[in-house]
Amino acid sequence: MPLIIFDIVLPDSQGEESISHLKRSNGSKTPVIVFSVNGASQAIADEIQSSLIKSQTSNEEIFAIAKSTIERERTN
Repeated sequence: MPLIIFDIVLPDSQGEESISHLKRSNGSKTPVIVFSVNGASQAIADEIQSSLIKSQTSNEEIFAIAKSTIERERTN
């Protein structure tokens, strides 16, 4: 099951605009965790599973959130 951990700060464009295009081959949304220097905006809150700020998130927290997202997606 795919899971994308995505930094929305991209040098040539706004990463938030890309999130709506991240879909599985069957057309369903791919689970996305935003991991960036800034949190995700309210405009994409419904498109993502979680928003993490790099300077405030440990590797253990990233792992735990990724694991719980995958488990939740498997049961849906």
